[in-house]
Amino acid sequence: VFGESFAGVMDEDEEKEIKIELRELVDLLHSAASDPSISAVYGVFGHGGTGILQSGWAQLEEVRNALQVIKEAHRRHAEPNLTHETQVIPRVQSKPLYAYTDSFVSFADPSNKEYYVASVFTDIHMQNKGELNLLGLLTPQYFIRDLLEKYKIQVHVFKHGNFKNATNFFTHRYMNKFHRENVASVHESINQGVCEDIMHSRSKALPTSWLTNGLWKRIHDSGTFSAEAAWKAGLV
Repeated sequence: VFGESFAGVMDEDEEKEIKIELRELVDLLHSAASDPSISAVYGVFGHGGTGILQSGWAQLEEVRNALQVIKEAHRRHAEPNLTHETQVIPRVQSKPLYAYTDSFVSFADPSNKEYYVASVFTDIHMQNKGELNLLGLLTPQYFIRDLLEKYKIQVHVFKHGNFKNATNFFTHRYMNKFHRENVASVHESINQGVCEDIMHSRSKALPTSWLTNGLWKRIHDSGTFSAEAAWKAGLV
């Protein structure tokens, strides 16, 4: 499981979660890519693991890129904030990644974070009564103006520009036009990147008809897939 700055690894002997820094996890996966004694990686997903839900998209992308290196087994992924050069490691045989889930369904995870990470695995296995939800991104927006007024609490806000929406939490009852445009713009940008990454990873498994006939429109129209439908679509 992955947090904002840490990853959790389960110790099967003591049945407890061991927390390590995200940087350590990425380095660990890079080491696994070049370690000849490691032949494959196995990941378990399902029901919106707390660590994944708490993670930002940037953290999940870092882990996903490191897993991709194991599949390629001949390079380190570039550090976008440090260098634009890809670090080459000794070429070894590429290694399969096996993912298992009982179900990619969680009311706590409507943003598909678990499937986003799992989609980079070579094989994704789901038990035949499971489901896969691909419903798009969600960010709750809260407003407490009525609460503040009820308890006669005054908030003094200073802001400049229509799109400075952080303080709307205190001053509004709902999203105004500019707040909605701002949130929608961020969501569309992230969602596009997530969709492109998933499609790139699963393209060999997806039917040609899906790729050529509006893949994500068909997926978003379908929303929820049974295990059999997800298998026929090439998503698992």
